[in-house]
Amino acid sequence: MSEDGIGFHVYDVGVAADGLRGEKMIKDEDGNYVPQNFNTYTEWSATRNEPELWATNENGVKHLIDGGLHYGHLQMDFEKTETGTALTLSPVYIFPVLDDNYDLVRTERRVYNDVQKVYFDANGNMVSASAKGS
Repeated sequence: MSEDGIGFHVYDVGVAADGLRGEKMIKDEDGNYVPQNFNTYTEWSATRNEPELWATNENGVKHLIDGGLHYGHLQMDFEKTETGTALTLSPVYIFPVLDDNYDLVRTERRVYNDVQKVYFDANGNMVSASAKGS
């Protein structure tokens, strides 16, 4: 990119996930019930400990209503300020909405509760940073 101020950088940062950990239980080698491991090749996950919130509906079926691991990306929003630039980093994910048979009905765009904001002066030097939600 030239230094004429025209153009932008794109970073492709994925938010790793391996499916829901919740209700599906299987027996392990010792006969104990444990959550099904959907992806046995997982090495790293950005949101490994994101808690799941489940609720039972009027038909007696459990549904995931928030949390859990889902695929997404890191959204980077730049905003010009009087003294420089503000950068907002938002971890976005796609939340699956399922019917009572656990078939996909639709998806919703959601943001994990750890948005970061970084401020830069006119020369590109970081001035301060703040976290929202953590």
